[in-house]
Amino acid sequence: MDSFLLVALSLSLAGALTAQNPSDWNNIARIKQGDKVTLSVTNRRPITGAFQAWTPDQVTIANVNAHKPDVVKIELLRSGGGRAKHAAIGALIGFGAGFGIGAAAGSNCGARSFGPCFSRGEVGGVAGAGGAVVGALVGIALPSHHREIIYLAE
Repeated sequence: MDSFLLVALSLSLAGALTAQNPSDWNNIARIKQGDKVTLSVTNRRPITGAFQAWTPDQVTIANVNAHKPDVVKIELLRSGGGRAKHAAIGALIGFGAGFGIGAAAGSNCGARSFGPCFSRGEVGGVAGAGGAVVGALVGIALPSHHREIIYLAE
């Protein structure tokens, strides 16, 4: 039974790896008409626009026909949720990290302490707020989309 599972897993992995070969022109069939893509061709600047159609010999993107030998790369642009979502996630992560560090750095004031005394909760809250600001700024700086390489010439 274990050998059967091992063989089945190996075959499924082999199938997954061959299906993701970016140098296969037939990968373009995965793109739907109207999807936003970037087309890179030899001796021209990349073109970003709506995918229209493809054949075994050429591809049409944003009313531009490109023959297969001229195509260097085709990338599918996908939305990643937007900068506001990234900022919110970054703020939550930053607050958690800042609060943890601040709570660890705070102290339990005793009778022999010198200077102002701040509890672990107070220091954690202040450090958490600072971490939230930094996390939100990092989240805003992240791109709001990602690129998936569909075709890459060999």
